[in-house]
Amino acid sequence: MEIEPLYKFIKSASRIRLFRSASFIIFAGVGLLVLNEYFLRIRFSVWPAVPYIFYWLVIAITFSALLLIPWRRYEEDSERLMVESFITGLAIGLVIAIYKIFAYYQLWTLFNLLAEPIRTALFGLLVIWVLKEKSRALATGQIA
Repeated sequence: MEIEPLYKFIKSASRIRLFRSASFIIFAGVGLLVLNEYFLRIRFSVWPAVPYIFYWLVIAITFSALLLIPWRRYEEDSERLMVESFITGLAIGLVIAIYKIFAYYQLWTLFNLLAEPIRTALFGLLVIWVLKEKSRALATGQIA
């Protein structure tokens, strides 16, 4: 199997401005989370750990992509970066919580309206902070 055509496709897709925008990355992340809920939990009901792991992996990749692509311009302004990641986490969590209300239609989903956005926002802060500190340590030569 040749990897060269895939590499060329990814490289050409990365030139498109839409794919590098924060709104597209957030929309794609939320879309993957909704698909995760629908297909892995509701439709096929796989082993419970699989959708849970996939959920946190998608959120981590979403925030990593946000930091590496559109939010790179905020590297010097750590406070703004943290506020943007927290607000984005709240928005992503709220959308997923609202989806769960309609998908499951159970009482726990109402309590999830508060828990999901806060949990996602705090996890987003953690991912951004770890990546920011690692890049700062790499830039100063503290990590080999």
